[in-house]
Amino acid sequence: MEILKTIIDRYKAAKQKSLNKKEFREILLQAVNDGKLTKEEIDNLDKKKTEFGLTDDDVKGVKTEIFATAFSVAKDDKQVTEDEEKELKEIQKYLGLADDEIQTSKKELALLRLLDEIQKGNLPTVPVTNLVTQKGEKAYWAKPAILAEEKVIRRRYEGGSWGVSFRVMRALVI
Repeated sequence: MEILKTIIDRYKAAKQKSLNKKEFREILLQAVNDGKLTKEEIDNLDKKKTEFGLTDDDVKGVKTEIFATAFSVAKDDKQVTEDEEKELKEIQKYLGLADDEIQTSKKELALLRLLDEIQKGNLPTVPVTNLVTQKGEKAYWAKPAILAEEKVIRRRYEGGSWGVSFRVMRALVI
């Protein structure tokens, strides 16, 4: 009978932990829903995580989803300001996400930041390999490209020969 009670207790604990994970996920989503994570929100999240008995491994699966939510809020206006970028870095730091875990978002973030700087009138120069610039020229944008060259080929038939002709034998007259 003791074994059955242990199994039931473990099942209840696992079910409660699953419910706690879901609730913590919702609280975390609400906290980053404005694209920011304040000190009070961080303290509240840490308190809830401890209260629910969750570890970093328990919430590991939702970290990228939470960051994606915060990033989508930041890029809603098609630009990311310097302050929004700082907020996203704070969220990334709190979630313990490495750059390679959110690589796609990081690339898009860099592009949106560049566009924001250009809109402000700051044209940053970029180093370009395999490009020879003239004196005074600067590169402001670089993207990989492939040169597509169309070649025209003659496609008509020409009869006749191009070689040299000579007579092989003399004609016989009878």
